[in-house]
Amino acid sequence: AIGSFGPVVFKSSDRYSLVPTSIKRTSGSTWATHDVIGGRQRTEYTGKKLVSVSLDIELNAADEIEELRSIAEKSRAYRLIIGGRPLASHTMRLTELSDEWGTVYRCGELWSAKVSCTFEEYA
Repeated sequence: AIGSFGPVVFKSSDRYSLVPTSIKRTSGSTWATHDVIGGRQRTEYTGKKLVSVSLDIELNAADEIEELRSIAEKSRAYRLIIGGRPLASHTMRLTELSDEWGTVYRCGELWSAKVSCTFEEYA
């Protein structure tokens, strides 16, 4: 397996594809600014920002879109794992999901799609 997010496993084979692409991770720190009478302002480190991750998933499994949508609409948080390593110190929540359908068979069956996901650390 390439990785996972809770019950969703990223993998690829000749009959099944659920592959993350364009992974972007953002982190940083927060600072406060304090006024000093008659002097320069002072800054103070107040902590780490929550890690956010955006990624696209190319897939040919319509059921997985519904699984991801269900996770996004509920209050669930899981470890986001790629290559056997978590992308954040804590679990993550799926905050946004959009899907773009590619190939749809004549009977209406979805064959390929691209899903864009945004995750935020749940600390």
